[in-house]
Amino acid sequence: NCDTFTATGNATDPILFEGMGGTSWKGLAFTGACSTPEGTDDRHAMSYVDFANTTDAAIAAGSRHGSSPSSNANVGNFTMDHVTFTNVGEAFSHGSGQGTVLVMSDFEVNGAADACFNFAEDSEVTLSDGTMDDCNTNGNSWGGAVVNYPGSTAGSLTMENVDISDSNVNLIDVDLENVWISNVTGST
Repeated sequence: NCDTFTATGNATDPILFEGMGGTSWKGLAFTGACSTPEGTDDRHAMSYVDFANTTDAAIAAGSRHGSSPSSNANVGNFTMDHVTFTNVGEAFSHGSGQGTVLVMSDFEVNGAADACFNFAEDSEVTLSDGTMDDCNTNGNSWGGAVVNYPGSTAGSLTMENVDISDSNVNLIDVDLENVWISNVTGST
């Protein structure tokens, strides 16, 4: 509870999360909520990190990939830069984790079976300077490049300088309270 996670590589030596010998693996799950807002600030930081070959979300926020343990609250703010996601179930997904905060810059998603990003209700999300290619290759009716679990009464999505190509079914489909998009190109 209120533990932090930090993974910091660099341009020469990025950190790679992948199954042994390049095989598939489930992904990371963040399940512990904090009882105070101060506990969620700057809680999870990743820089120069690559995720590859997950069968589920590379990062699941709120539950262990839909199973117990779970949290129906903000499981901590995620700050990520220079991250890649290749051949993943989803890059970032809700498990529950309502109100979770994600700030991600300089990112790439290359192949996601479901949505590239599938956020919880009331999430606070900023995505900048990134690319997404081949989102929702499974062709789910609810899927796309950026979606969220319906039922938000708050939350926000800010996207700036993002290129999306080959997103199946939907491009961006969220019910977050505030949405701001600038210099985003996309195709389905």
